[in-house]
Amino acid sequence: MLIELNSESIVHRDIRLETLYLDSRLTLKLGDFGESCLYKNERRKSLLKLTHYTSPEVINQSGHGFETDLWAVGAVVYTLLTGQEPFKSGESFSLGRIRNANFSFPSDLTLDYKWKEILKRILVVDPSKRISLEQLR
Repeated sequence: MLIELNSESIVHRDIRLETLYLDSRLTLKLGDFGESCLYKNERRKSLLKLTHYTSPEVINQSGHGFETDLWAVGAVVYTLLTGQEPFKSGESFSLGRIRNANFSFPSDLTLDYKWKEILKRILVVDPSKRISLEQLR
């Protein structure tokens, strides 16, 4: 899904549980391209709507690109595996926790070591240090 978007130079910028759909064959689809843009090698600095899946570079307006979609996928996968958002603080998400990639795995949940390692490599503050889509494959 992301590889196809990236190959067309599209950054979705709003990947979250609410924008993921299953079709009648249970194929995962991505919808709601209202925040998407064409990426032409310039880092975007526009502030987008803030959600549990927003990347630190969007919050800080330090420039974002394809890596922001990968961050969102990591946050979605964390949510699906644990049943809770990674940066939740009380009833909402914490911008400070997102900015610092401050998350932990629930102690009462047995989660495969490989998933933990993958998520630790995706949910990294510095987008240049995040695992790439190619490495993730």
